[in-house]
Amino acid sequence: MLARVKTHVALGLSRRELHNTIDTLVENVQLNEELEQIKNTNLKRPLASVLQLAESLQSNPAVGFEPKESIGLIHNAAYEMLGLINQSQDLLLIERGEYQFQPEQISLTEITFKAVFQVRRTLQREQGGEQAKVEFQAPDERIMGWGESLLCYSMIENLLWNGLVLSGSSNQVKVEIAKSEESKIVLNVSFPAQLSDREQQALFERSAGAMSLGIGRRGGAYIACKMAQLHQGELTFSQEGGSGRFELALPQDRSTDMRMSLDRSVGN
Repeated sequence: MLARVKTHVALGLSRRELHNTIDTLVENVQLNEELEQIKNTNLKRPLASVLQLAESLQSNPAVGFEPKESIGLIHNAAYEMLGLINQSQDLLLIERGEYQFQPEQISLTEITFKAVFQVRRTLQREQGGEQAKVEFQAPDERIMGWGESLLCYSMIENLLWNGLVLSGSSNQVKVEIAKSEESKIVLNVSFPAQLSDREQQALFERSAGAMSLGIGRRGGAYIACKMAQLHQGELTFSQEGGSGRFELALPQDRSTDMRMSLDRSVGN
């Protein structure tokens, strides 16, 4: 009798796990279909027109200060939407192994500055009086790395948003960047958090896990993880004493592994 009950419970658990797996697979198929639709729909042209018109109006001396502020909001929203579309297309190509990777020497200090500035500006627009803290203590020296500037910007911005959401009511993140001894650039994004093992695992899942943590809008850390792998880098998460930390390690120069990655990319 006891063995029958154990078997019944085990079957129930297996059935539930199978249902969860099927749900995740279905969601991933739907996401691929949505990304394919984005790829095949020319959304960039109307957004580019909005950006050009907004920039033209902002530079027009006949337009007053208050209208220019409103035009600026439209410009920023269109720019962010264009960035999300580009990011979705890039991710689809990376997943398929079709991305044409073209790394160069870049200033990770400047890229981090830009990402921090954009996140702060978006927070100000979305939250108004609520104060979120995004702290970045720039290093004394200019930190140079090897990669694609737009992908690195997307990675850093993605981790900032993840950190802000995971910090909960604290609503704060701290960014640090430095050279390591292994010819790597290490960027840390730390924030107050205490995640379970399952939640830590969900951070790097494609979407279902990210949604469960409330960070589906920004894609969780899956996007940054895939982009880091393309750079022959690594993204990890750790926590200690009520503080969580993303650690992004990127190559300082064009390594042999990266040249091989570039050759494979061009060869596709």
